[in-house]
Amino acid sequence: MRNMSRRKAVGLSGLAACFIVALGLTAYACTNLATLNLSNNRGRPGDSITVTGSSFLTVCVCGPQMPPTPVKIRWAGVQGKVMAELMPERSGALSAAFVVPDVTPGYYVIAATQHDDVFNLDTQGTPALTSFEVLTPTGQSVVGEGQVAAPATQTDETTSSAFLALTVGLGVLGLALFVGGSAVVIRQMTGRRSRVPAVVSPD
Repeated sequence: MRNMSRRKAVGLSGLAACFIVALGLTAYACTNLATLNLSNNRGRPGDSITVTGSSFLTVCVCGPQMPPTPVKIRWAGVQGKVMAELMPERSGALSAAFVVPDVTPGYYVIAATQHDDVFNLDTQGTPALTSFEVLTPTGQSVVGEGQVAAPATQTDETTSSAFLALTVGLGVLGLALFVGGSAVVIRQMTGRRSRVPAVVSPD
């Protein structure tokens, strides 16, 4: 009897753990990815470009009572120079502007990061990436037609896609563990009821 109670307790604990893990991973996997748009995808050094975005986190990862982590608009990738820093609106949208720096003409990655320094992690759905072409001072492109954008953009997107696929896979695994744990607990409870001796009334 004691062993049965212990197995039941272990089964219920495992079931609860699987449910929590599955719920958290599934919620993370279903998070909307932050998006980033530019008023113009090409321009000359000194041009002012407006950046708009959506689906950024509007609460701090440390708790809903804390202000959200600021979004940083970075030049040339997620570790690049910060061109603007702002808080997302309550809807998760943002709008900012930056001046195209005096750099060599070509493609560059514009990234919107929302990194929490306390927990050392990016908020869900970030960073948001897009590409920008710097033209020559006379407004000419140095990139031939059919040429792909900067390799850094492709690398960052591949990394984000791989991480998202891994998260979805973990969510599916968590759900499978949840279903399996439910079946074990139900089978144990059903077996226990079936072993209860019948009470025979005296004649």
